[in-house]
Amino acid sequence: MSITKVFFKFLLMVLPFTVLSQNLLQDQDGFSNIIVPSTLLNLDITNKVATFDFINDYSFSSTRSLYYGIQIKGKVENDAGVIFTNEKIASNSSLSLLFGYSTKSQIRNKDKRLQAIINRTNLLTNDLEDAKKQLNKYVDEINESLTFTNPLLEVIKSKSSLKDKKIINTKVISQHIKSLNASYKSALNNLNKENEKLGDENKKRAGLERIDSLIDAANPYYTEISNRLAIMLNIAQDIDKKFSEYNDFDKTLNFFRRRDLWFARGGFNGSSFKYDDVPDATTISERFDDVTFNGWNIEAGYNFNRRLTYFGLSISSMYTNNLSGLDDTTYTLKTSGDQITDGDFSTSKTITAMSGEFEKFTRTSINIDFSRVMRVNKQDNLYLSANAYLRRRFYSNSTSLKNNTVLGVGLNAINSKKGSLLGGIFVQTNDLSGANAGEDSTLGKRITFGVIAKASFKATSIRD
Repeated sequence: MSITKVFFKFLLMVLPFTVLSQNLLQDQDGFSNIIVPSTLLNLDITNKVATFDFINDYSFSSTRSLYYGIQIKGKVENDAGVIFTNEKIASNSSLSLLFGYSTKSQIRNKDKRLQAIINRTNLLTNDLEDAKKQLNKYVDEINESLTFTNPLLEVIKSKSSLKDKKIINTKVISQHIKSLNASYKSALNNLNKENEKLGDENKKRAGLERIDSLIDAANPYYTEISNRLAIMLNIAQDIDKKFSEYNDFDKTLNFFRRRDLWFARGGFNGSSFKYDDVPDATTISERFDDVTFNGWNIEAGYNFNRRLTYFGLSISSMYTNNLSGLDDTTYTLKTSGDQITDGDFSTSKTITAMSGEFEKFTRTSINIDFSRVMRVNKQDNLYLSANAYLRRRFYSNSTSLKNNTVLGVGLNAINSKKGSLLGGIFVQTNDLSGANAGEDSTLGKRITFGVIAKASFKATSIRD
């Protein structure tokens, strides 16, 4: 057994529930013409097809790149993927290579936009420092002008100043506000507890009146300082947003407005199975044939990507067969004799074979894919892609299949950084107009629902 075979078998058993032969969307066949750099191991849970995809890009200038990749697909048997069988491509499997050329158009005046963000950040930083100085000055004035004893005012005097904070930001201000509020509430609770200890009701009422007067004396200063801190917190949060905006623009966007990609993809597809060729035959050798089919596939396409919007258009041609449309049946052959004294001796042999009219034909398709990616959680690099695709298919040398249209939609969850296990769903009609439906043209019987899960070795590259 080759190293390649062992490697793929191991991966498919370790990750038994993965799917999505392409990054942002897929149809029932695991196909998409939207090309995004990534490395994925996938399993189509609905159709039991395992796929390994590798797509990478090599930039030889700031605006131009070469794309290259490989896709290996194999049918899942007994819940373990078989990519190669005796060094031949396994049943319903394919091997394809991809090459592409990409150009990017840069954002104009990028330096001016970056400088504008820096200038705005500097202004906000100055505003924050001024607010800090004004707050400290206000607290100093309180310390100088208010000398009478008031536990609530003492909290304001001792806990409000930011003089000991050399660096102030969102975290520092938030913690300062929490500390001030907790100390003020604690001082008020202590006053109420001390008053409750007074046994005489008249003394308690007098104590409550005293507490009210202390609150009235401290509350204006407490409210003013709280408002000033709230303003400072808003300024600090605005600064954080500007830093985030700068980092997104400087690193994530890579200064390009749009990407154009022209690509070509091609390879081989194959099938191997046992076929019930002569139903009336009386022997196994006459009735069942071991069929091996070797086909090919080629595709030429174009991608357009503007930030989080992806569009793909391609023309593909494939020499394939209708194996997926055949019926599989399990046959049991029993042999009996009278060689045992106490009864008959019988043996049986089980054979699973495909039956129906087997055809080989060429299928040419016009493929249109669209994906709109939406950010769900920026911190976790989590995205949701809303997808739609159209396939117009033309058949040559087929007596059973007529030209038809496939239409589908789907939703996929994507982590563009960690490549962790995510998922999605898709729904497609395999024959929109019912060209191959026969007498029963019910639309519901021509709809496929798919469940998607995937694992990534290299995360899908999304730039927004």
